[in-house]
Amino acid sequence: ARRELDASDLLGPGHGRRGRGWIALAAATDVVTRTEQGDVAGARASYERGVMPFAALAPFGGMELVARECEARVKLLEGDPAAARELLAPLIKNIRLSDATRAQVHALLARAAADLGEADVAADHATKARALAPHCRLVPDTLAPPPAELPVAVATTKPAAPSP
Repeated sequence: ARRELDASDLLGPGHGRRGRGWIALAAATDVVTRTEQGDVAGARASYERGVMPFAALAPFGGMELVARECEARVKLLEGDPAAARELLAPLIKNIRLSDATRAQVHALLARAAADLGEADVAADHATKARALAPHCRLVPDTLAPPPAELPVAVATTKPAAPSP
C-alpha cells in the first residue's frame, strides 16, 4: 500500500482544489500505513496536512469518521491509548458504520485496551472484531486467540449446459 500511495503522487503538491476528496482519502491511507510502520512523525504530519483540513472543510458524509479514526491511530502510536479510546468508543454504536468499519474500530479499541493493561476488555474487542470480519487479520493473536476454525467459503460452479 505504501508503494502504491507514493506512486500515485496524490500527496504531492499541485493538486489544487480539484481532487481534494481523493487527497483526503490518500492522506488517511497514508496515516494507516505510517502508523502500522511505526512512523509517528509521518503519520501526524499526514493527518494534520491531509485529513484534518478536509474534515474541517467537509465535516459530513463520513469524513469526520475517517478523521476520528486517523487521529485515534496517531494517538495510539504516540502512546496515548486513553485519548484514542475516547475518540473511538462513540463510533461503536454509530449506525453509519458498516460491519467492516466497526470491526476495525473494535480492533483499534482492543489495542488501546491492551496498552492500558485491560486484558479482558482487549480480548472482548478483539473477539468482536473477529466476529465482524472473520477472514481479516485485524488484531494479533496475543490479544485474543483466534477461533479454532473459520468457515471457508467454497466457490462452486455448475457445469455449462450443453448447447442445443
